[in-house]
This record gives sequence, structure tokens and C-alpha cells, in this order.
Amino acid sequence: MCKWPQMLHYVVLLCCEVATMAALKTGGYVNRYWFGIVSLLVVLSNSVFAQNAKLDLYRSVVPVRSQDASERQFAAQKGLQEVLVRMSGSASVLESPSVQEAIGKAQRYLEQFQYARLDNSELKQKGFEENLSLVFSARVVKEILREAKQPFWPETRPKTLVWLVENHIDDGKRFLGADSSHPLIQSLNASAKLRGAPLIYPLLDLDDQIALSPEQVWNLNEAAIYEASARYHADVILLGRFSETSQGVMLATWQIAHRGESRVFDSRSDDIAALGLDVVAPLTEWMSSIYGIVPQAQGEQKMYLNVAGIQSFGQYMAAFNYLQGLAMAKDVQLVAARQDTLLLALAADTDIEKLVSTLKLDGRLRENVRNNGTLAPVELPWGQGPQRGSAELPLEYRWFGS
Repeated sequence: MCKWPQMLHYVVLLCCEVATMAALKTGGYVNRYWFGIVSLLVVLSNSVFAQNAKLDLYRSVVPVRSQDASERQFAAQKGLQEVLVRMSGSASVLESPSVQEAIGKAQRYLEQFQYARLDNSELKQKGFEENLSLVFSARVVKEILREAKQPFWPETRPKTLVWLVENHIDDGKRFLGADSSHPLIQSLNASAKLRGAPLIYPLLDLDDQIALSPEQVWNLNEAAIYEASARYHADVILLGRFSETSQGVMLATWQIAHRGESRVFDSRSDDIAALGLDVVAPLTEWMSSIYGIVPQAQGEQKMYLNVAGIQSFGQYMAAFNYLQGLAMAKDVQLVAARQDTLLLALAADTDIEKLVSTLKLDGRLRENVRNNGTLAPVELPWGQGPQRGSAELPLEYRWFGS
């Protein structure tokens, strides 16, 4: 027997499919209030099946010495610090007085906690007995950052491709990949998990070996590196070259490249575990400065988008829910529809550049291109016409989602 949430979902789809298809196929504009009702029904029906797929970003695992309440309180404070750094992109968030006040109340913001066996022998020697897994409320974490006027880095994050070359004392320059047991790879992965930065590694198969040599990465040959990286469709490229001295000190040079910009820095450490965070921290700080949402002093901004390529109710529903699901989106309203194009108004607590950067990230909405190959339309100089993203000059996109 079908349960009532499923019945609601199917009834909404059945009622809306016929009416929406008829509206989208007409040449004229459709009443925006009718579409508002459709949008509300879609959101309500889909919310029944919502899943917290990003749960791990709000989870922290802290070793504890016992199950005492005081030990759990301390672990909750430490865990919330970790989550706040991860969701803001920077450890500087902990300097905020209001954030520190919230950390003192960390147990109030727990959605669940669970004890598990501790397998780390080194931690056991220090007196720890168990791991405490803590999951914090995503809504509360966002609110803490908002009230502190700190950036919130949404769950959809750029993927970073890692090219790593070691200058080994015996083997010379060589690639290290995902299957390497080298401590630096383990340190990078642990730090990336801690900061919520998705890393991918090259396959290092025959295609990679033909396209790129360790020597080219060592010399930071950008042209060769970018060409070899194209097959992986990564948003960010992290290049690393390192060697180890006879005293066990790791000397490394790193380059982070993202959309035509790059940052180069050196690191030196005798603690490989710390070296990973020395690399990942600048990476996440830079990415959160691009994609993080910072509350605007002037409050919510309303931006308008033309979304072309909507051929069915399913596509309309997918595009609408995609925009509604953006962390920056406070509200999405359908203003009008004509043939295969929707005019949408999006209220967001951020500026237009952050919206454009976010939409570029996963490619489901792409800037619309006219038949002559030019982007449509172009904003006039300031003061000479409507501003980009206004109702008079909406952003132009085409839907490429399912």
C-alpha cells in the first residue's frame, strides 16, 4: 500500500504536469501567481523525501577518556570548533567573540552523538578509551556564522586535483598517487577531510605518463599540467613538489591554480602530519573567499535570471529546486514563462558575483550563448543602463541538468 507522503508526491506531479506543460508550450507569458502555487506544491512534496546527504560536514569524531558528562561537554566544544572551521573555511572564525560564546553551549546544538571503539593505539597510550561521534545541527551552525558575520562555505565545493612529485634520494623524481602509502598523502587526505575539501588524484595511467612527466610538474610547467589535467574536469589544481633532508625535514613548494589565478608558497616541517594542514588550510581559505557566503550589510539582494532549455515539467521542477537548494538562496519565485524560458527572481544574502561563481561550480546552469557565439546580453557601463542581474537585464542561463 502506498503511504500518504508518496501519494501526495504523485498527486502533485499528476496535477502539475498537464497544466505546466500546457503553459510552457504557449507563446505568451503565464500568470506568475499560478506558477507560485505550483512551485510551493513541488517544494512541499519533495521535502518529504529530503535526505541529509551532507551529514559528514557537520560531524566530528573526538577521542574521549570516559563517558562522563564533563568529558562529553569538552568533546562537544572541540567538535563544534572543528565544524565551524570546516563550514567557514578558515580557523580565524574562532577569534569571533560570538562564536566563542556559542562554542561554550556546544551540547545544545547536538542532533546526535554516539560512542564507538577507539582503534588508535597511540591515543590509547595517552589515556583515551573511545571515540565520540558528534553531529551538529546544520541550521544552527549556519546561524552561528551568520550572527558572527562570518562566511558560510556551502556544501557544494570545488574538486581539487592533486599532482604530487617527490624527489627521492634513490629513485629521483616520481609521482605519488592515491594508492601511495606515503605519509604525506595520508596527511593531505586527513587534512582535506578535516576541512571538507574534496581531493582527487590522477590515475597515473599510460595517458597521464604520455601527457605529463614528473620533471614538468617539478618545474611547474603550467601549459603541460593544464593540458594533462583537462581529462579530470577539476575546479582547482594543486601542485606539490617535495624532498626530505637527511635530518627528516620535509621541504616543499606548492601551487594552487583556480580559473586563471595561482598562488605559490613554500613549506618546511619535520612533522608530516602537520604539513598536510599547512597546504589544505590556504586552499580552503582561498576557496571559501570565492564561494563562501558573507551576510551583506544591505541585507538580501534580489537577482533575476532567464533560464532557457526547460522542455518539461520535470526540468522545471529540477531547475527550480536546484536554485531553491542553494545555500545562499532565501527565496526563489517564478516571475514569468515563455516557450522554453523561465524568468526567475532569486533573493539571496550575497552579491551577484558569488552567485555566478557558485553556478559555474557544477555546470547544471551555464551561461546562455547566442547563435553567433556571444554571451547574451552584455551589461552597459555603469549609469548608462540597467544593471546586470536586474529585472531589465537578467542573467542569461541555460539548464543542463536532468
